[in-house]
Amino acid sequence: MNILQAFIVDDHSIFRQGLTLMLNKLPNIKVVGEAENGQEFIDNLDKYNPELVFLDIKMPKMDGIQAAELAFKHKPALKIIVMTMFEEPAYFNKMIELGVQGFLLKNAEMMEIRKAITRIEEGDTYFSEELLRQVNENPETEEKTVDIKLSRREQEVLDYLCQGYSNQEIAEKLFISPRTVDGHRANLLSKTESKNTVSLVLFAVKNKLVEL
Repeated sequence: MNILQAFIVDDHSIFRQGLTLMLNKLPNIKVVGEAENGQEFIDNLDKYNPELVFLDIKMPKMDGIQAAELAFKHKPALKIIVMTMFEEPAYFNKMIELGVQGFLLKNAEMMEIRKAITRIEEGDTYFSEELLRQVNENPETEEKTVDIKLSRREQEVLDYLCQGYSNQEIAEKLFISPRTVDGHRANLLSKTESKNTVSLVLFAVKNKLVEL
Protein backbone atom coordinates (compact mmCIF):
# COMPACT_ATOMS: atom_id res chain seq x y z
CA MET A 1 0.00 0.00 0.00
CA ASN A 2 1.27 3.44 -0.96
CA ILE A 3 1.57 5.66 2.14
CA LEU A 4 0.95 9.34 1.38
CA GLN A 5 3.31 11.72 3.18
CA ALA A 6 1.10 14.53 4.50
CA PHE A 7 1.89 18.00 5.84
CA ILE A 8 -0.45 20.35 7.74
CA VAL A 9 -0.22 24.16 7.53
CA ASP A 10 -2.45 26.13 9.90
CA ASP A 11 -1.84 28.86 12.49
CA HIS A 12 -3.94 27.13 15.16
CA SER A 13 -1.99 24.41 16.98
CA ILE A 14 -5.13 22.72 18.34
CA PHE A 15 -6.50 22.29 14.82
CA ARG A 16 -3.16 20.89 13.59
CA GLN A 17 -3.03 18.42 16.45
CA GLY A 18 -6.62 17.29 15.91
CA LEU A 19 -6.20 16.84 12.17
CA THR A 20 -2.92 14.97 12.71
CA LEU A 21 -4.68 12.51 15.02
CA MET A 22 -7.46 11.97 12.48
CA LEU A 23 -5.14 11.51 9.51
CA ASN A 24 -2.78 9.14 11.29
CA LYS A 25 -5.74 6.81 11.89
CA LEU A 26 -6.04 6.30 8.14
CA PRO A 27 -4.02 3.35 6.81
CA ASN A 28 -2.64 5.20 3.77
CA ILE A 29 -1.65 8.52 5.40
CA LYS A 30 1.32 9.55 7.51
CA VAL A 31 1.66 13.13 8.78
CA VAL A 32 5.35 13.96 8.43
CA GLY A 33 5.30 17.61 9.47
CA GLU A 34 3.41 20.75 10.48
CA ALA A 35 3.80 24.51 10.04
CA GLU A 36 1.98 27.47 11.59
CA ASN A 37 2.25 29.72 8.52
CA GLY A 38 3.04 29.63 4.83
CA GLN A 39 6.62 30.79 5.22
CA GLU A 40 7.47 28.01 7.65
CA PHE A 41 5.88 25.52 5.26
CA ILE A 42 7.92 26.72 2.28
CA ASP A 43 11.11 26.75 4.37
CA ASN A 44 10.56 23.07 5.27
CA LEU A 45 9.17 21.81 1.97
CA ASP A 46 12.38 20.10 0.87
CA LYS A 47 13.10 18.76 4.34
CA TYR A 48 9.80 16.87 4.68
CA ASN A 49 9.05 16.39 0.96
CA PRO A 50 5.27 15.87 1.40
CA GLU A 51 2.99 14.54 -1.32
CA LEU A 52 -0.24 15.93 0.16
CA VAL A 53 -0.68 19.24 2.01
CA PHE A 54 -3.63 20.42 4.10
CA LEU A 55 -3.46 24.20 3.84
CA ASP A 56 -5.24 27.07 5.58
CA ILE A 57 -5.84 30.31 3.64
CA LYS A 58 -5.54 33.14 6.15
CA MET A 59 -2.30 32.95 8.15
CA PRO A 60 0.34 35.40 9.40
CA LYS A 61 3.69 36.01 7.61
CA MET A 62 2.56 34.23 4.44
CA ASP A 63 -1.01 33.25 3.57
CA GLY A 64 -2.13 30.06 1.89
CA ILE A 65 -2.41 31.61 -1.58
CA GLN A 66 1.22 32.75 -1.60
CA ALA A 67 2.34 29.46 -0.09
CA ALA A 68 0.45 27.40 -2.68
CA GLU A 69 1.90 29.43 -5.54
CA LEU A 70 5.49 28.97 -4.32
CA ALA A 71 4.95 25.30 -3.48
CA PHE A 72 3.57 24.46 -6.93
CA LYS A 73 6.47 26.25 -8.62
CA HIS A 74 8.90 24.11 -6.62
CA LYS A 75 6.88 20.87 -6.70
CA PRO A 76 4.31 20.90 -9.55
CA ALA A 77 3.03 17.42 -8.67
CA LEU A 78 2.15 18.42 -5.10
CA LYS A 79 -1.46 17.82 -4.08
CA ILE A 80 -3.10 20.48 -1.89
CA ILE A 81 -6.37 20.40 0.02
CA VAL A 82 -7.52 23.76 1.37
CA MET A 83 -9.02 23.57 4.87
CA THR A 84 -11.17 26.57 5.78
CA MET A 85 -14.14 27.68 7.87
CA PHE A 86 -15.27 29.75 4.87
CA GLU A 87 -13.55 32.42 2.85
CA GLU A 88 -14.71 34.82 0.17
CA PRO A 89 -15.31 33.13 -3.21
CA ALA A 90 -12.46 35.21 -4.68
CA TYR A 91 -10.01 33.24 -2.56
CA PHE A 92 -11.32 29.97 -3.96
CA ASN A 93 -10.95 31.26 -7.51
CA LYS A 94 -7.31 32.18 -6.86
CA MET A 95 -6.59 28.77 -5.36
CA ILE A 96 -8.27 26.99 -8.28
CA GLU A 97 -6.21 28.99 -10.78
CA LEU A 98 -3.07 27.91 -8.94
CA GLY A 99 -4.07 24.26 -9.25
CA VAL A 100 -5.36 23.37 -5.77
CA GLN A 101 -7.23 20.07 -5.99
CA GLY A 102 -9.51 20.07 -2.95
CA PHE A 103 -11.54 22.24 -0.59
CA LEU A 104 -12.87 21.10 2.79
CA LEU A 105 -14.43 22.78 5.79
CA LYS A 106 -12.31 22.57 8.94
CA ASN A 107 -15.12 20.76 10.74
CA ALA A 108 -15.27 18.01 8.09
CA GLU A 109 -15.77 14.52 9.48
CA MET A 110 -13.38 11.65 8.91
CA MET A 111 -15.57 10.09 6.22
CA GLU A 112 -15.48 13.21 4.06
CA ILE A 113 -11.75 13.76 4.59
CA ARG A 114 -11.11 10.18 3.48
CA LYS A 115 -13.38 10.67 0.46
CA ALA A 116 -11.52 13.83 -0.56
CA ILE A 117 -8.12 12.15 -0.20
CA THR A 118 -9.24 9.14 -2.27
CA ARG A 119 -10.67 11.38 -5.00
CA ILE A 120 -7.52 13.48 -5.21
CA GLU A 121 -5.20 10.48 -5.08
CA GLU A 122 -7.07 9.13 -8.13
CA GLY A 123 -6.27 12.35 -9.99
CA ASP A 124 -9.65 14.00 -9.53
CA THR A 125 -10.72 17.04 -7.49
CA TYR A 126 -13.01 17.57 -4.51
CA PHE A 127 -15.14 20.46 -3.24
CA SER A 128 -17.13 20.09 -0.01
CA GLU A 129 -20.87 20.16 -0.68
CA GLU A 130 -21.48 22.08 2.55
CA LEU A 131 -18.89 24.64 1.48
CA LEU A 132 -20.68 24.97 -1.85
CA ARG A 133 -23.90 25.74 0.02
CA GLN A 134 -22.14 28.49 1.93
CA VAL A 135 -20.77 29.93 -1.31
CA ASN A 136 -24.26 29.81 -2.79
CA GLU A 137 -25.81 31.56 0.21
CA ASN A 138 -23.10 34.20 0.50
CA PRO A 139 -24.58 37.59 -0.56
CA GLU A 140 -21.15 38.60 -1.87
CA THR A 141 -21.13 35.75 -4.36
CA GLU A 142 -21.35 37.29 -7.80
CA GLU A 143 -24.13 35.85 -9.91
CA LYS A 144 -23.53 36.21 -13.64
CA THR A 145 -25.98 36.04 -16.49
CA VAL A 146 -24.87 33.14 -18.63
CA ASP A 147 -26.38 31.58 -21.71
CA ILE A 148 -25.06 28.04 -21.67
CA LYS A 149 -27.07 25.30 -23.34
CA LEU A 150 -26.67 21.92 -21.66
CA SER A 151 -28.10 18.65 -22.86
CA ARG A 152 -30.25 16.65 -20.46
CA ARG A 153 -27.40 14.21 -19.84
CA GLU A 154 -24.87 16.99 -19.31
CA GLN A 155 -27.17 18.55 -16.73
CA GLU A 156 -27.51 15.22 -14.94
CA VAL A 157 -23.75 14.75 -14.86
CA LEU A 158 -23.28 18.31 -13.62
CA ASP A 159 -25.84 17.80 -10.85
CA TYR A 160 -24.01 14.70 -9.62
CA LEU A 161 -20.59 16.37 -9.86
CA CYS A 162 -21.87 19.18 -7.65
CA GLN A 163 -23.06 16.58 -5.14
CA GLY A 164 -19.52 15.21 -4.88
CA TYR A 165 -19.93 11.99 -6.83
CA SER A 166 -16.99 10.46 -8.69
CA ASN A 167 -17.06 9.52 -12.38
CA GLN A 168 -17.53 5.86 -11.49
CA GLU A 169 -20.42 6.64 -9.13
CA ILE A 170 -22.09 8.87 -11.73
CA ALA A 171 -21.70 6.15 -14.36
CA GLU A 172 -23.42 3.65 -12.07
CA LYS A 173 -26.28 6.03 -11.28
CA LEU A 174 -26.91 6.92 -14.93
CA PHE A 175 -26.25 3.39 -16.29
CA ILE A 176 -23.54 4.63 -18.65
CA SER A 177 -19.81 3.97 -18.90
CA PRO A 178 -17.18 6.02 -16.99
CA ARG A 179 -15.72 6.98 -20.38
CA THR A 180 -19.08 8.48 -21.38
CA VAL A 181 -19.13 10.45 -18.12
CA ASP A 182 -15.62 11.69 -18.95
CA GLY A 183 -16.91 12.87 -22.30
CA HIS A 184 -19.81 14.78 -20.77
CA ARG A 185 -17.50 16.34 -18.18
CA ALA A 186 -15.09 17.43 -20.92
CA ASN A 187 -18.00 19.09 -22.72
CA LEU A 188 -19.06 20.84 -19.50
CA LEU A 189 -15.52 22.11 -18.92
CA SER A 190 -15.40 23.43 -22.47
CA LYS A 191 -18.82 25.10 -22.41
CA THR A 192 -18.15 26.84 -19.07
CA GLU A 193 -14.47 27.54 -19.85
CA SER A 194 -13.55 25.90 -16.55
CA LYS A 195 -10.02 24.75 -15.74
CA ASN A 196 -11.00 21.62 -13.81
CA THR A 197 -13.90 19.99 -12.00
CA VAL A 198 -13.51 22.24 -8.94
CA SER A 199 -13.80 25.40 -11.03
CA LEU A 200 -16.70 23.83 -12.97
CA VAL A 201 -18.61 23.10 -9.76
CA LEU A 202 -17.96 26.57 -8.36
CA PHE A 203 -19.05 28.13 -11.67
CA ALA A 204 -22.24 26.07 -11.70
CA VAL A 205 -23.16 27.09 -8.18
CA LYS A 206 -22.41 30.79 -8.67
CA ASN A 207 -24.38 30.91 -11.89
CA LYS A 208 -27.35 28.87 -10.64
CA LEU A 209 -26.85 26.04 -13.09
CA VAL A 210 -27.62 23.59 -10.27
CA GLU A 211 -29.83 23.58 -7.20
CA LEU A 212 -28.20 22.64 -3.91
